[in-house]
Amino acid sequence: MARTKQIDKLSKAIELLEGKEFCVLSGAGISTDSGIPDYRGMGSAPKKPLDFGPFIEDAEYRKEFWIDGYQDWIDFSPAQPNDAHLAIGELERAGFVNGVITQNVDDLHVAGGSEVVSELHGNMYVTECLTCHHLTDTGHVVEQLVLANPSLLTDNVDRKNFWVPNCEACYGIVKPAVTFFGEGLSASQFDLATEIAHDAEAMVIAGTSLNVMSPLTFVEMMKSAGKPVIIINKGKTLVDDLADVKVEMNLSEAFVRIAESIMSPVLI
Repeated sequence: MARTKQIDKLSKAIELLEGKEFCVLSGAGISTDSGIPDYRGMGSAPKKPLDFGPFIEDAEYRKEFWIDGYQDWIDFSPAQPNDAHLAIGELERAGFVNGVITQNVDDLHVAGGSEVVSELHGNMYVTECLTCHHLTDTGHVVEQLVLANPSLLTDNVDRKNFWVPNCEACYGIVKPAVTFFGEGLSASQFDLATEIAHDAEAMVIAGTSLNVMSPLTFVEMMKSAGKPVIIINKGKTLVDDLADVKVEMNLSEAFVRIAESIMSPVLI
């Protein structure tokens, strides 16, 4: 009975989306079917926030970050887009989704075929020098990390002699191009998100409780313009009271159903 109720709610959500170009605001929950747990690791918002201040000021903090980050990279970098990412990409190509605003740093929306993506909190696959802003593929940085620290491949990491990567151009401090606690959002990504939300005729919030405050402005923008807001998330969110429809079901199933329903006239 509970499942039937959620399917009925999804049908109501689809009715609100039909004939509209909508945006998707996604969080960690959309990537769980790709093997990336909620709130853990470089691919999602960590339980313990990564602090920008200590990262800059404390060499030991940076050392521990890269030791932990190596294992996170091994665990999560092989992740592939799931059916939710793929369905959203298909909806964008067909002209039904005008863009994605994501809190995730796992790049799975782009891998899933979405082209207009605002990565509010950055991208784990890029590493940036904080001095000269030189960009490097994180995979290359990890390769250098292992070459310099072979103990990473064992159960006993040599912390005393651990080498922390630096910029190959200027030897400055480098960090993955993801937003740490205490660090400002990318202005260009925030501007893109604002444009996506402004141009959309509805919003689907997917897999986020919105406990991170940065995306709230886009939800408020939709409601103030009288545009439908749909939430698909297992559990409460901070904006449940703003939702026209709240659906609690698996996101891959939900977006496949949305795509099949909305795109059926296109596919015939």
